[in-house]
Amino acid sequence: MNQSLKHYLCFSEIRSLNSNLEKAVQIYILSQEEKRGLSYRFLSDYFQVPKSTLHDAVKSYRRFQRAGKSGRPLLLSKNEEILLCRFVRHKANIGECLTKEETLEHANDLIDKWIQTNENPQRKRQLISSKMWVNGFALRNEFVIKKVTNLEQSRAYVTLKELKSFWDKLEDLFQKNSYLPEFIFNCDETVVGSHLPSLLITPRKTLVKSYLSTEITNDLCFTHGPKGWITKEIFHDWVRDIFIPLINERRNDQNIPVLLVLDGHSSRLDLDSLESLAKANIQVAVIPAHSSHITQPLDRTTFSVFKNHLRKSTMETKLEKNLETILDCLQKSLTIKTIKSGFSRAGIYPLDFEKN
Repeated sequence: MNQSLKHYLCFSEIRSLNSNLEKAVQIYILSQEEKRGLSYRFLSDYFQVPKSTLHDAVKSYRRFQRAGKSGRPLLLSKNEEILLCRFVRHKANIGECLTKEETLEHANDLIDKWIQTNENPQRKRQLISSKMWVNGFALRNEFVIKKVTNLEQSRAYVTLKELKSFWDKLEDLFQKNSYLPEFIFNCDETVVGSHLPSLLITPRKTLVKSYLSTEITNDLCFTHGPKGWITKEIFHDWVRDIFIPLINERRNDQNIPVLLVLDGHSSRLDLDSLESLAKANIQVAVIPAHSSHITQPLDRTTFSVFKNHLRKSTMETKLEKNLETILDCLQKSLTIKTIKSGFSRAGIYPLDFEKN
């Protein structure tokens, strides 16, 4: 048996289809998207359906998918699908195209959100598990699914064209919004050298509040995660509970535009966070992938200064002592001069492409 055909026949979604024609249609579409090259003739011979019938069925399927008329209950509502489309397009525009797995994850986040806000829903909803749903979603909304190719390490680095595109987008944002310097942020820091309380993520399943003195909690925000890395949930909580409230406090209830410069890691830019930031009149500028050593102000100055201070310090076994040491090193690192220098060296403020 043809190996590509054998591959698709193993899919539970294919096996669950009732007719040979349905199976042939789905396998043909999948094979075209993944460039496995299963032809109409081959599939019509294998499934014993006329080639012209298969051809017409594929055309009909694609037409109905684009119109959103699949004949089955929609797994996402119309508004949910519009939200997901906006998010997928936004990620593509900033050079961070989603994989099928990531698209499913964000679709399921929308379903989860609906389930949590409907205590006694008349309609029962289940999470989406099939990548074939992503194929239909892409067809309905005219997205192109491409197979990822591995790049040589030398080609993975950011290009001059990508950097220029980033600065062009920044320049466009600056011209449209006339940002005040104190409202241009790189998460905690501003281009004038001020900063918000830093977020510290500890690699723990729980955080004992008694460890945290009043002095520490006034200058640091705390959370925890299994590995100590930022996650989508942690970033969303930071946006909702820390960043936006502090921004609104600084704005004095005025709708002053704010710019937030971020890297495009998948753990950050989720649908809910982007929506919350947009509603608060906070625009997001995403630095190009593999360019943080050039365009990330923290990487240009603050992190290296902080690490130098940390290396010179003595770390204890007790968490509360370490927190005091970390806070002391942060206070020495987050000076007006260091922060402003980071934005300047990154060419973000003053905006200067030639800096890099």
